[in-house]
Amino acid sequence: MEPASFTREAAEIELYWRVREGMQGLIAAVRPPGIALVFEDVCVEPTRVAEAAQDLQALLGKHGFLQGLAGHASAGNLHFLLTANFTQESELERYDGFHDPSWSS
Repeated sequence: MEPASFTREAAEIELYWRVREGMQGLIAAVRPPGIALVFEDVCVEPTRVAEAAQDLQALLGKHGFLQGLAGHASAGNLHFLLTANFTQESELERYDGFHDPSWSS
């Protein structure tokens, strides 16, 4: 893996957008039967987006979800994906646990 970098090169920007847009389709295509994809997002003060990203990745990992994030840092907006099989009680509990407001206390 390489460290994050920024570019103003039009060809690279186009490539990065194609990769970003394609990730959702790729995840959808390789998910096991019965697994739902739930797209979520959160908004925070832009000055706290890095802190929020770290906290969100930790929360996602704690509940066994993919820890990948995308977003709009200047707007304080983070997008993420939850995958679960809602026909299984354990998956419903995992999903509910992720959304439990007491996680932050």
